[in-house]
Amino acid sequence: MRPAPTLRDGDIFAAYRCSPGVAVDRYQEGDRWNILISLRETKRKGDITEFLIERTVQDGFTQAEEWQQAEIRHPTRHLRLAVIFPLERPCRRATVQARSRHHTQVLGAEHFQTLLDGRQQVVWETRQAHYLEIYTLRWHW
Repeated sequence: MRPAPTLRDGDIFAAYRCSPGVAVDRYQEGDRWNILISLRETKRKGDITEFLIERTVQDGFTQAEEWQQAEIRHPTRHLRLAVIFPLERPCRRATVQARSRHHTQVLGAEHFQTLLDGRQQVVWETRQAHYLEIYTLRWHW
């Protein structure tokens, strides 16, 4: 899987953390960025690895409608997309689109959570992520 940051306002790499591994390079390809992660160990065919990627965008996502994507480039069993919104800008509506299948799902209340500090989090996940699919989590402020 490759998180697909796009060209928008603000600093899209204000903070970037991944586990396991270390982000060692990033390069732009069209309107997207690729991030190269060094796992710091050799993997063998059939190994299963769980990745956690957290990214902070500073002074970004300024439009009334915004989005974040994940593109599946390797066999993936479980994909979870989550966005934490600033306290003063909660999400009013969210959808997830699977591009190649032309399918859009409107996210219901079960996908919206209020965190202990009052911020809102929208979460979508699937245990049937499809190879080469692009999943777009889109929201309206």
